[in-house]
Amino acid sequence: TRRRTRRLRYEGLEGRELMTAVPAAPVVTATPMSGTQVDLAWHSVSGATGYLVDEWVNGAWKQIGNFNSGTTSVAVNGLNPHTTYYFDVAAYNSAGTDWANYNTVTTLQGAPLAPSVTATPTSSSQVNLSWNSVSGATGYAVDEWVNGAWKQIGNFNSGVTSVAVTGLNPNTTYYFDVAAYNSAGTTWANYNTVTTPSASVAINHPTAATAYSPVSGNLFGVNGPLFTDVKQGGVGDCWLMSSLAEVAARDSNDIRNMFTYQGTTVENGATVGLYSVRFYNSAGVAEHVTVDTELPSGGNYYDHATSGVLWVALAEKAYAEANGAGYVKTQHVGSDSYAALDGGDPTWALQAITGKPASDYSINPSNIAAAWNAGELIVLGSSSKAGDNLIVGDSQGTHAYAVVNYIASSSTPFELYNPWGASGLGGTVTYNGHQVYGGAFYATASMISQDFSSQSIGAGATAEIDTAGNSFLPVASAVGPTGSVAKQAQANAAIDQAFAAWNDDLTFAA
Repeated sequence: TRRRTRRLRYEGLEGRELMTAVPAAPVVTATPMSGTQVDLAWHSVSGATGYLVDEWVNGAWKQIGNFNSGTTSVAVNGLNPHTTYYFDVAAYNSAGTDWANYNTVTTLQGAPLAPSVTATPTSSSQVNLSWNSVSGATGYAVDEWVNGAWKQIGNFNSGVTSVAVTGLNPNTTYYFDVAAYNSAGTTWANYNTVTTPSASVAINHPTAATAYSPVSGNLFGVNGPLFTDVKQGGVGDCWLMSSLAEVAARDSNDIRNMFTYQGTTVENGATVGLYSVRFYNSAGVAEHVTVDTELPSGGNYYDHATSGVLWVALAEKAYAEANGAGYVKTQHVGSDSYAALDGGDPTWALQAITGKPASDYSINPSNIAAAWNAGELIVLGSSSKAGDNLIVGDSQGTHAYAVVNYIASSSTPFELYNPWGASGLGGTVTYNGHQVYGGAFYATASMISQDFSSQSIGAGATAEIDTAGNSFLPVASAVGPTGSVAKQAQANAAIDQAFAAWNDDLTFAA
């Protein structure tokens, strides 16, 4: 209830005294015009010099307008849809103010809010659209962008919040939009862009110790393929992992050119990426296998796809698949499995990755330095007597390391990389009860001679044009002509046998 102010004012006029009265309270109507506007109207009150308009806000009356006597209506805007408001109007003059009874009014529903929409490809010909239920919506409209204009492809009642769009083309980008509407209007969401996967292809998964699951990430990191991307996991394929690290360190373009993006497909209800991976057979002929971005334990069992970088894990999977097809060498050619990669010779991997020959030799730091300067690829095999130092190698097995740098002027000129990749430069991990270097570290020539017994030297990378479409600018190869080391060294059958028997104990690998 509003308090009315009533008082009389006496004035002299032509020698007579007159009494000025407070004007009567106006008769007010409040009419909702939309979800955000209410119109207030009142009749003209005799003797009023103006009108006040109040709104009930936070438990108190608040003046929202003061108008002269000629004004008898006002529009109140900026309100919320479907909300109850209280307004009051008073007539006033110099004698006082008289308030009407307040009006209660509820704004109209108004146009609903825009829905939140997701678009998910579920096959090469279908996209599922889904959206949240919007308060006040009586229905939803679905549009598709067709030939430069929006075309309605569906109109659904308020109980529908998803729809499957079928009959689409594989590997094609589509644009969809969804609106919520009612009698007051229509509100569109931001449109969704979605690309259907390529047509379904047969996916080969090499036999693994754990189940496959999709992995998200990018083929390479922002700096391209790096040797530090290699993080060997639960199989003894240090010979392959260190070879991949070596090629990445010496000629990253040869790693790039191994992969060709083939789009996406849907497997077990999940959209996965497809890549063709190139290896070379023993005759130097390119062979290709197709892998998808499903990995054992989601990339947490074999090579660890850390930081969302997938190339190493995909190469490992592809090598197992290529071995099953008989394209590459392992101790178990024809076995389509990760287990077939357990124990091997780096020369097999270097030749398969680069298409150039590779051979094994007795350890010789001088020859390693010459091979580096000649642009050749170098992977070292540890000695079984290395266990007293920080190198993996004892009666339990030996290990392969990539030579990733050589600085002749340094007191520790050789930089090696343990494909476990378990720690930063010079960091150690525990192996068979003692500390070993877990990733990159520097070594002297005497340390090389003492703790390593074998060296695999590859002639380098195959010169080629990038046709993989992996978004990089070709650069000149860092690989130089073949040096004299490979020409002058003599084959050593005992070393070959030792390399073939390599079998890492990875219990302590991070």
